[in-house]
Amino acid sequence: MVTFDVADGNDAVEPKPPASDGPSPQGRRPDYLKSLIDRRNSNLASILEGAPPLDGVDEAADEEVGTDAQQDAATSRPTMADFVKHQSTYQLQAPERLVEVRLRNVSYHVPIKMDAPDVKTVANQSVCYGAYEFFRRWHQFCQRSRQAAADAGQGNWTARTRGDVVLPYGKKAILSDIDLVLKPGKTYLILGPPGCGKTSLLKAIAGRLPDFKGSDGGEPGRNKPHMTGRIEFNGVTTEDDPDMVMANVVSFVGQLDDHAPYLTVRETFEFAFQCRTGGKHANVGAHASDLAENMDKNRFTENLTIEGLDLSVCADTFVGNNDVRGVSGGQRRRVTVGEMMQGQNPVACADEISTGLDAAVTRDIVNSIVTFAKAAKTTRIISLLQPGPETFSLFDDVIILAEGHVIFTGPIEEA
Repeated sequence: MVTFDVADGNDAVEPKPPASDGPSPQGRRPDYLKSLIDRRNSNLASILEGAPPLDGVDEAADEEVGTDAQQDAATSRPTMADFVKHQSTYQLQAPERLVEVRLRNVSYHVPIKMDAPDVKTVANQSVCYGAYEFFRRWHQFCQRSRQAAADAGQGNWTARTRGDVVLPYGKKAILSDIDLVLKPGKTYLILGPPGCGKTSLLKAIAGRLPDFKGSDGGEPGRNKPHMTGRIEFNGVTTEDDPDMVMANVVSFVGQLDDHAPYLTVRETFEFAFQCRTGGKHANVGAHASDLAENMDKNRFTENLTIEGLDLSVCADTFVGNNDVRGVSGGQRRRVTVGEMMQGQNPVACADEISTGLDAAVTRDIVNSIVTFAKAAKTTRIISLLQPGPETFSLFDDVIILAEGHVIFTGPIEEA
């Protein structure tokens, strides 16, 4: 509340500011979150300049000096400064690797059976029940004029065309008129309640949504999903360039960890790097050929991923699965994210990477992704469910979805 001092006669009225111990004005960022964002920016600036991050200064100073062999091994490990040096040279010589993603009026519709039972049972999934439903819809079609008013008042669906008798499907919008611009070098956070379309949006960007077209290129049959709008990568879509290989442009990390259980963590990364790049780092000119050859010899990307994701302690341990004993669940999730980094894709989508992890592990994984994205000028889009403020502050922009619509997009400072 603002108070006033009223003086004599024509004296001016001077407002007094509110007390300092009162609540902060609406819309002002909390001090704690603001401090987290400032620290994130300082850490990224330190890393990109080749200096050690602020979070690790105290720990490094407190560590005891090991043997000469340990010190030599530590100095031979790849550093983020080496990675920044290589990526900076690569970006200057190959600017086409910087990819901007634009979504223009993207909508996605899936078929739903209008008269499907609420609960599936053995009886209503049998052939006899299907035949009964077919004749019931045919009877509704024949009696449509008589039942139209009653069904409309009760909100029941009835077959009113011959197509409804054979294919009783309608269309449900999962994504509706999505317009986004995703810049290279930024990390985006997608938030929203379950069922709002986070996974569908990520799969649409990655080109993994089932999409059918009609005979004339328009809307397909009522029992087929379809997508409308344009998803452009530097102004080019897959329809403009049929030779575009989406797997080389966008990588996708799902919610499940699917690995070869009897491969170690290091072998998993080496195999992924060989499959995605042929085992060669990017060579951008004669002056950088020695650097690329040295990185190939020392397996730079695999070792840097292991160091960046804090997997050194289990680098030679089986990845494992539910039947084979291996690394822990949090470490296996890091391996899944590390596989995404081996392809050197300019765009990457990660769906609910915090599944089954605590807040501390999620924050560490996101921090590694953000650091690599900033150094390589790549675009990273990640969906999370209720992240903590420490994790939220690591992102650049946030995209909030609700029932398939984008209700907010912008910097995290304005969210």
